[in-house]
Amino acid sequence: MVTLPGNNSIDVSALRALAHPLRITLIQELGIHGPATASQLGRRLGETSGATSYHLRQLARHGLIEDDDERSAGRERWWRRKESGFALAGFEFMRKQETRAAAQLVIREFQRGKDERLRRWLEGKDRWSDEWYQASMDSTVMMRLNPALLFELTSELVAVIERYRGRSVGDDAESVELQLNAFPNPPLATDDGMDGPAAGTGTDHGSRATKQTASSSTTVGEDPESAR
Repeated sequence: MVTLPGNNSIDVSALRALAHPLRITLIQELGIHGPATASQLGRRLGETSGATSYHLRQLARHGLIEDDDERSAGRERWWRRKESGFALAGFEFMRKQETRAAAQLVIREFQRGKDERLRRWLEGKDRWSDEWYQASMDSTVMMRLNPALLFELTSELVAVIERYRGRSVGDDAESVELQLNAFPNPPLATDDGMDGPAAGTGTDHGSRATKQTASSSTTVGEDPESAR
């Protein structure tokens, strides 16, 4: 699976800590809008500050977020997503019974968030300037590739993204989300009614090479504040 450089794979303990809808929402909020306090996040999400504070501390305990010492003062504690981000090896966790349920929840919730943010953009893009609309992209491409070529393609996409990380931006910058998925579609049913090759046949269709930002197998990248 192709992931962003510097992202650390989480372990089973962190996976289980992450397997809570509110915790996933908190991580996504910190990633999209930057550092925040438990009270600020509570107001945004309709939760008590006590609830958000507890879940933020649990995320920090497992290295998924961290204190923002530059902003914290007195009793006001600011949180931020770790600059290095993390990667969820969802396919590996899905293969093990003891981690399957947690992995399913995490993948589902990250995907739900991605779908919701894309829906909001599609329904509200007319409220953005023409400059932003012209710079945006909404496209699906179908290709015939083998695993080696798919790996080459996704690796090149990652290299392009990395060129734009940390670049100096002006006051007109916004938090921009790139949702990238690259995966094989199942073949048509065979004459005997079976869909696709049997497991373990070693055919191209059994391979996976997925790169995505949030997202899903899930990769979580840098805090947008670090690019400003």
